[in-house]
This record gives sequence, C-alpha cells and structure tokens, in this order.
Amino acid sequence: MEWIAGSKWCSAVVSVAVIFPGVPDVSAAVVIPWATVGDPGNKANSNGFGPGSVGYNYLIGKYDVTNNQYVEFLNTVDQTGSNIKSLYDSRMGNYPGHVDWTGGINFNSGATIGSKYSVKGGQGNLPLVWVSWNSAARFANWLNNGQGDATTESGAYDMTQALPSRTANANVFIPSENEWYKAAYYDPTKDGAGGYWIYAARSDNIPTSQPPPGGSNSANFIEAPSGRYALTGSASRNESLIYLTDVGAYSNSSSYYGTFDQNGDVSQWNESLSLSSHIIRGGAWDNTAFPMASNVSSARSDPYNDLGFRVAALPEPVSGCALIILAGLAGVGRRPRR
Repeated sequence: MEWIAGSKWCSAVVSVAVIFPGVPDVSAAVVIPWATVGDPGNKANSNGFGPGSVGYNYLIGKYDVTNNQYVEFLNTVDQTGSNIKSLYDSRMGNYPGHVDWTGGINFNSGATIGSKYSVKGGQGNLPLVWVSWNSAARFANWLNNGQGDATTESGAYDMTQALPSRTANANVFIPSENEWYKAAYYDPTKDGAGGYWIYAARSDNIPTSQPPPGGSNSANFIEAPSGRYALTGSASRNESLIYLTDVGAYSNSSSYYGTFDQNGDVSQWNESLSLSSHIIRGGAWDNTAFPMASNVSSARSDPYNDLGFRVAALPEPVSGCALIILAGLAGVGRRPRR
C-alpha cells in the first residue's frame, strides 16, 4: 500500500478493494511507504509487561525516517540555514573523534539558498539520528500539513506547548507507544488466537546479530555475551566506521504488519510520555538484545547517536471516494474520533 504523506488524496491497493478518493499528489517531496495496521480493538499484551491495544486502523511507516527524507525537509523549511528552530543538530554532521557516532547530514553555510543541507555520500537511506523529539514533531507537522511551505508549528502538534500532545486534527504524527508497540509485536494469528511476540520479527527467540539481509529473525545489534557487532562480526569497536545499516536492509525480518527495523539499528521516539520524557523503544546497533524485547522500554529527553523515529498516520476518510468491491469487503476503517 502506498500513501502520500500529508496529501489530501490517497491511493490504496489491498487484497479486496481499491479506493480512489482522487489523484495522488505525486509532487510530494517526501513519500512515506506505509504499513497498514488493522485488527482494531486488540487486547493489550496479556503478559503484564506491555501496552499494544489500539481501537482503530492506522498506518505506520515501514521504515525509520531517513537522512534523505530529513534533508528534503530541512532544505524546504530552512532554506537560508538559519536553523532558528534547532531542526539541525551539528552532530548530524560531525561528532569529533567518533565517525561511528556521527549522523549523515552536512551543513554548508556557503551553499545556495535551499541547498544548505546535504546527505553524506552513501548515507541517504541510513536512519536519521541526533534528532530531538520536538524536531521529529515538526517533521510530522510538515507532513501533516502537505509539505512544501507548510508550517512546522501546528497541525499534528501545537509547538507552543512545553510538551506538545497530539491534536484532534492530526493525520500524520509520531506513533504513540500503543501504536508503535502493536505494529512491532502484535500478530492476530499467533497461537491461533492472536498475541504478542517478544521480538519484532515475529519471534520469541533472540534475533541473530549479523550483517543484512540476514535470516527471518535478524537485526543490527550487539551479540551477547560475545560483544560482537552485527555489521563487522568483531567485538572490537572501530570509531572510524559507521555501524548503522540502511532502513529495511534486514529484508527477511519484518513484523506481522510489514514494518522493518523496529528492533535494532536505532531506537525510536514514541509520542507517549514517562513523566516529562518521551518513551523510546526498539534497541539499537550499540545495544545488546535486551532493549529490543517487548517488555523493555525507556525514556529520554534529548537526542542521541542511536535514536531516530518513524511516523504514523490515519487514513483519509472514505466519504466521497469511489469504492470498488473486488471481493466481499466487510468494511473500511475510518478515522477514529478523538
């Protein structure tokens, strides 16, 4: 299924129906490949360690937001490079002495207007890191409002708030912990009745730490107790290497709903709060398997070298759309009321 983020139009192909609300906005600079998360009303994780209940259908990015996508955003909303809203963190371009901790986006004040930010060679499809939660929320606002010259300060989140919460008009947003968790771990077919896996590649066994594409349960993380890094197979860390892997590189390891890298590579911001910090989940390239498990979460209030995010969305309402029934479609989910 492909939806254009922030567009008022949609195009969807599913196994039983095609919805044509209009013509997709193919001019959109950033296109998010979406995974559809159905099975509304699923129960929370019954093991007592996790959330996961969501009462509506929604979309979630198959992949983390990439350097390519964020550079498009930066060059559109900050054409002069003034960085008034701190959307760019200098560590996205350089972390002295640590290539392994450095992001994949350069800033050049002497470049032409609209081209101040650029992706480092070969790093366009690496996940974005050193992004604050507020910057992620502004990216979501930009998508929510149609991209281009759309505002970053309202839409999904009112950025005048100290701790912005999702607005009633949000279409594209950072996933809540429930939304993120369900997309990662829930499987309506598990044990014949539906349930949660411990890891995000439909497995209750610790994934294999190995280079991509790996097998059906592999990820980018540190093997324990050997301490070996997935990308190199060595327990020795080389600070001049980049250990991140392209989003979706572990192409054989997906959740039930078709998301990738919800375990390993980079941890991900959630919308939900723990006191005044936001929940993060998923584990990263420089963690062992421990934080990848469904019963483990933590919270942060600042960006980091192994922390990124993905976005989620609510499908456009189908009123006014032409609905072609290809096989007995029981119904189409609408945006939930909030």
